[in-house]
Amino acid sequence: MNIRPLFDRILVKRLPEEDCTKGGIIIPSTAQEKPTRATVCAVGPGATSEQGTLRPLSVKKGDQVLFGKYNGTEVQIDGEDYVILSESEVLAVIEPEYALVGAGMLAESEPTTPDQAPQAEAPQAEAQQADQAS
Repeated sequence: MNIRPLFDRILVKRLPEEDCTKGGIIIPSTAQEKPTRATVCAVGPGATSEQGTLRPLSVKKGDQVLFGKYNGTEVQIDGEDYVILSESEVLAVIEPEYALVGAGMLAESEPTTPDQAPQAEAPQAEAQQADQAS
């Protein structure tokens, strides 16, 4: 794909939504809403200010973003579905450590087992031992 959006436009590809809720209920494809999470595939050069200077965009290729359900223009390029958005239609950029959490994966910073969880009780136990010793 060789496409370059103009001005402050960005080209995004929607990320697939979960087929199952956290409670285990399977959602049929006819009842699913359009995903509002996407990965940025291409960005324009930026918007031109009133002074004539180019203001670069806040998002970059590879970012995961949230956008409104009915925002943007849906296009099909090489058989793939994309959405072209203005930068102002982007609601938020998902930071990398949280990008995989919504996709059903754990972030690197989250403990996966109880023994990997931070030990908050150890300093309290040391303080109690110090109080008992004095």
